Amino acid sequence: MRFIAAWAVLVLGAGFQDPPKAEIGWNLKPGDRVRYEVAKSTLIHRTGATLEMKMTLGLVLEAAERDLDGNSEIKITIDRVAMSGSGDRDDEVFDSDAKKGAPKHPAMQLMAGCLNGTFSARISKRGAISQIRGLKEILEKAALEIPEMQESGDKEVASRFASSIDQILQEGFDSAAGQGLGKGDSWESRLESVVFGVGEAPVKIKSTVKEIRAKDAVIGRALEFDFSNNERNPDGKGTGTGEMTWSIERGILQSAKWSAQVVTSRGNVDVALSVKLAPRDGPKPAQDAAKVPIAWSLKKGDKVRYEFEYTIVNTLRAETGETKLVAGLVLEATEVAKDGTATVKAVFDRFAAKTSDHGRVEEYDSR
Repeated sequence: MRFIAAWAVLVLGAGFQDPPKAEIGWNLKPGDRVRYEVAKSTLIHRTGATLEMKMTLGLVLEAAERDLDGNSEIKITIDRVAMSGSGDRDDEVFDSDAKKGAPKHPAMQLMAGCLNGTFSARISKRGAISQIRGLKEILEKAALEIPEMQESGDKEVASRFASSIDQILQEGFDSAAGQGLGKGDSWESRLESVVFGVGEAPVKIKSTVKEIRAKDAVIGRALEFDFSNNERNPDGKGTGTGEMTWSIERGILQSAKWSAQVVTSRGNVDVALSVKLAPRDGPKPAQDAAKVPIAWSLKKGDKVRYEFEYTIVNTLRAETGETKLVAGLVLEATEVAKDGTATVKAVFDRFAAKTSDHGRVEEYDSR
């Protein structure tokens, strides 16, 4: 009878499988390197004048160590700065990629001073950027080379510009759910400060999975600016929409865009932001697969290190339990035979574990 019951579950249950889910969360692994271009445009409509400001940053993210909660240490390099302003007497266009000399406007000079600067930060599974280190120092050094800023005596200019870049990072990358979701599932997030030309305000975002494909997921977004505690624009209103494509295969944002209309007593504003993967490296020439060796080739004295990650999820009980394990393993080749067979010395140099069960969390990391 048990045999028959088991076959009944197997056959009949096949028609009632859960719909497919996609992991919508950042999954940068140590050594991963991705490049994005983040572009923001602001169009300010005032009586008798329209001002337009645009900025594009090329950002290279290089991942280092990742903890058991999925937070990754990253280094961020700004390898492109493009800015433009039109509608007033200081109209100017600058793009570091164009290589046409330095900009004239002090603010553009300061941003251009970040070019090829590298700073450190941490990115969570949801994409929140925190613990930024080194960015303000890059801007302080750049400000020393700008006479107008030295003459002004403004000691906080580097901090303000560092805060503006931080906001751009949050707007561009803090967009994921940090969990597996199916078609039609939604989640809510909040950006604490979005600049829109005549002020700034928090933005509430509702994201909904519209489609799950083989390698990516398409997500719709609805935005609402929150002016409930805004003294400068107490009657302000702002809404917008957007869409992003999430790479399930790589665990990273593939592209995103949103636009919004903001109405305030200080002027009406159209603001838009886009993010896209933009690798600098060109396509590599095709190689003859027959000539590419796919084999271990350790030499005597070679030393390599790996980290193994293993996750166990127990869903048999009412409350899901989860165990995550990480082991660091160093292999050192001590002898190599003529046929390429290597004798290695193996040393475990890290062990980390995290378990969650019935609301209890235990965590250990030898580091």
